[in-house]
Order: sequence, then C-alpha cells, then structure tokens
Amino acid sequence: MAASITNLLKTSFMSKDCQIRSDEINDILSRNPSWMVRSGSVIMLCMVLLLILGASVFRYPNIITAPIVITSENLPAQLVAKRSGRIQSIFKENGDTVKSGEVIAMLETPALYSDYVKAKEVCLNYTNPGYILPEKLMLGEVQGSYSAFMKSVKEFRSFVSLNYHRKMISAVLKENEARRSQLKRSVEREALAIEQMQLAENLYKRESALFENRTISRQDYDKSRSAFLEAKRALEAAREELERNRAEVLRGEQTVLNLEMEREETINRLDRVVGSDLSILQSKLAEWEQLNLFISPVDGNISFTSFWQENQNVTTGNVVFTVIPQNEKRISGKIYIPLAGAGKVREGQRVNVKLDNYPYMEYGMVEVKVESISLLPASIGSERAYIVGVSFPKGLITNYSNELQFGEEMHGTAEIVTDNLSLLKRVFYPLKHLLKSHF
Repeated sequence: MAASITNLLKTSFMSKDCQIRSDEINDILSRNPSWMVRSGSVIMLCMVLLLILGASVFRYPNIITAPIVITSENLPAQLVAKRSGRIQSIFKENGDTVKSGEVIAMLETPALYSDYVKAKEVCLNYTNPGYILPEKLMLGEVQGSYSAFMKSVKEFRSFVSLNYHRKMISAVLKENEARRSQLKRSVEREALAIEQMQLAENLYKRESALFENRTISRQDYDKSRSAFLEAKRALEAAREELERNRAEVLRGEQTVLNLEMEREETINRLDRVVGSDLSILQSKLAEWEQLNLFISPVDGNISFTSFWQENQNVTTGNVVFTVIPQNEKRISGKIYIPLAGAGKVREGQRVNVKLDNYPYMEYGMVEVKVESISLLPASIGSERAYIVGVSFPKGLITNYSNELQFGEEMHGTAEIVTDNLSLLKRVFYPLKHLLKSHF
C-alpha cells in the first residue's frame, strides 16, 4: 500500500515537471556547462587582484595651482615727478643711452642748472687749496646752505694760509735757541765760579791757619775771607742765572707745545664746522635734486612715457621717464600659493608654468623648480598666501621648444607638482578618514 502511494506521487511530480519545462530548456539542461561558467569566479577574483595591483602601482601627482608673476631682477627704473611744475630743460632724447647718475631733465626752478653743477663740484674739490671757490651762484632754496658752507671753507682756508701758530712756533723756537746759548754760557760761568770759589776757599783756609799762628796780620786774613765770600756769592749768582735760563728754555718748549695744541684744536674745530656745513649743503642739494631733477639710477636706455617737451607741465606722481637697464635680464617668478595645502610644497619640486599671453596648448609650458619658500605668509590684498620663488635659468623655453618673448610683469598659472600618490592610497585615505571619524 505504501509502495503504491509512493509510485503515485512520483508519477504525479514527473508529470508536473514535464509540463513546466520546454524542449529548449531540457536541451540546455541536458548539456554540461562551458569552462568559462565553471571558472568565472576564479577569473573575477584574478581581475579584482589585478585592479588592486594596478591601483597600488600606478601613480599620478598632486598639483597645487596658484597664480605666478614673472619679472626680471633688474627691473626698468621709472622716474616719477615728485612735484608739479613745468619741464624747464630736457637733456636727452627718447632712446638715448644714459649712465647711472646722469640728469635726463629738469623742472622749472629759480636755480640755474650750471650753478647746481658748480655747487656739486665745490663739494668734491673744496679741500684742494688751488681750487677757486665760485662766489655768486643762483641756487634757489639751496642758496643759504651754500653761503654758510662758503663762509666756513673761507675761514678754514684763511686760518691755514695765515699760519699764525706756525709763525709763532718758529719765533719761539728761535728764542729757545738763544736761551739755550745763554744756558750753555750759564753752565760755563757756574763751572768757573765753582773753580774760583774752591781757590778762594783754599786760600782762606791757609790764611786762617797762618792767622791762628800769628804769622800774618789780621788785614791779610780779612782780605782772604772777603775774597772767599765774594767767590761764594758769585757762585750763587751763577747758579741762579743757570736755573733762570733753564726755566726760560722749559717755558719756551711749553709754549711750542701749547701753540701746537691750540693750532690742532682750531683746525679740528674749523674742520668740524666745514664738515657740518657740507653735510647740510649735500642734504639740501639731494632734496633739490629729488624735487627738480630726473636722474637715471642705472645704466640703460631712456624711454619717454609720453611725448614730453620743454615747458610742458607734469603732475606729482606722473611717470615721466623709464630707464630700461642694458644688463642681461635674469628672469624670476613669484608664486602666491594659498594656505591650504602649502605644507606639501618643498624646494626642488617641479613647477609647470602656463603664461596668460601664450596659450599652453599651442606654445607649451615652461618647466622650472621651486627654489625658495617664504617662512611666513604674506598679506596679498584681503588674503594671505605663501610666496614661492622660482627662477628661469634657461629663459622662457617651453616643453615644445618654443622660446617665448619676455615682457615685464608677465602673469600666468603655476602648477606645483607635489607628492605622487597611487590610486589605492587615494581610495584608502577617504576610507581611513571615515573609519576614524565614525568608529
């Protein structure tokens, strides 16, 4: 009974299965699966491993993009008008070559340019005794300082030419020679007086002995004693004269020293006055130059910023002339990188410079390296940024071998290539951040 029930159920299921499946399905199920289906999991695993390996091997760099300004280290010198006024004289033409310190033009002023040149010469040559000091110069507001300087120089020259102390010293030295001669004679007279006194003393002693023995009269004894006293007095007088002459010689030598010291003090005082007046004059001349003259600070060529001519007015702050240096230009650049990510920048890193004037797709990029990084951020407008210095030792030659024409203050974009990170690390760092933040 049980076996019949089992056969019945089996027959029922087989009939249902035959009813569900079609002939196509039965055909597919009747065949073995292909090798791809059987090995699909292994292939997928290998592909995943290859992707992970490639992500860990292949790298691409981080790039910090920032603006760059390219200039030359010997920039053109712009001559700006320090005051408003008319151009009185123009000494050079547009494009002329000038040396450092040459005057290009002069604004209207009461002073004469030729007298200004003479005043400058006086400042350099006043120490030469043969140099003739110009008297009447028209120097405008510098006139008072020049007059004071002339007065002090004339006093100095007059003192030197008069040579009062030297003449006095010469006279004292002559007197000292006479005093030394007298001193020498005084020494001789002292020696003679000493000898006479010794003879008179010896005679006096002999006469005293004879007088005690009553050999000679008292009159002879008194004569010998008187002669001795007279010789002694003569010796004292000779010694007094000798000391007096010695004191005269010493006073003469002291007078010479005093005159020498007084002369040196006077010369130093007059020299200090001349130096002080010279400093004031040079300061006034410098102020006058800044207000009235356009002087080239470097060697180069003049470029007129406008069509300037004599009697034309200029206004304070106007750039009237520009001097373009003749020396070879050394090009350098400054990159202003923001604070975010600035810590990744290191010296020696590669920088790709794209210039605004030359599209990089057509002309290429200039490749340089980071040379310096500012220690502290600087305020650039309303923002703060680090300043990164780069140089262009080969000029503006791009990676397309194009040499770009340099122009002052060229602007562009700098791409600083920092760390090379793999794809795996770029995926791992965000995951690490999420795990650290939420767990």
